[in-house]
Amino acid sequence: MQGAARGDLPRETGELWPAETELLGALSRTGERTHPFPAMRQNRESGVRQHLRHVVAGRDITIWEMDVSNPVGAVSPCPPTLAWLMFRRDRRVQRLRVVFPEPPR
Repeated sequence: MQGAARGDLPRETGELWPAETELLGALSRTGERTHPFPAMRQNRESGVRQHLRHVVAGRDITIWEMDVSNPVGAVSPCPPTLAWLMFRRDRRVQRLRVVFPEPPR
């Protein structure tokens, strides 16, 4: 996580998220296979920071709960919390979905 926050793709991240890893949901383009790292880099470059709050891990699913801080004056800020839902096979992430909380009603 620290390497990704710096914009690096550490060896461990490359092993955890191989080239065939697919980003699903709001951060990806429909019908296009997208690796998570470019979206992570784009958020970091725009000043968004994520801080790990809680981890739940099972055999094939891992959930990271994150607290998010946005740069002052962000035009389109991220919500203050989100979760990464990772579907794994053979210990490697095959699909990642970033889950955003629903806006208050």
